[in-house]
Amino acid sequence: MEKQSFDKILAIERDIQEALAEEQQQAKEWLESVKQEILVAEAEEKVRLEQVLQEAIDAAKASARKKMQCDLKEAEQRLKHAQSLTSGHLKDLVRQQIRAILPEAADDRPHGKN
Repeated sequence: MEKQSFDKILAIERDIQEALAEEQQQAKEWLESVKQEILVAEAEEKVRLEQVLQEAIDAAKASARKKMQCDLKEAEQRLKHAQSLTSGHLKDLVRQQIRAILPEAADDRPHGKN
């Protein structure tokens, strides 16, 4: 009777060991599967972020190019305006600025005379 009980105990222990080994193998396979999923997700996210970065760079370049074109157009307009000024216009502008800075310069009368 003891031998039968001992054999049953050994059989149960063997079943437990086999079940444990199977669980360990399944856990190992599951972990490997999760690891692969994470690696794939990481690679996909890297590609997505690189695309987002490239789009941001392209947008910044386009914005800078547009601003540069506007600035260049404005500078060309100012240059045309400056080139169109005659020396008489320039003298008048300088006089106006001097009068704004030094109001006494607006007095064209010789000093000491009314």
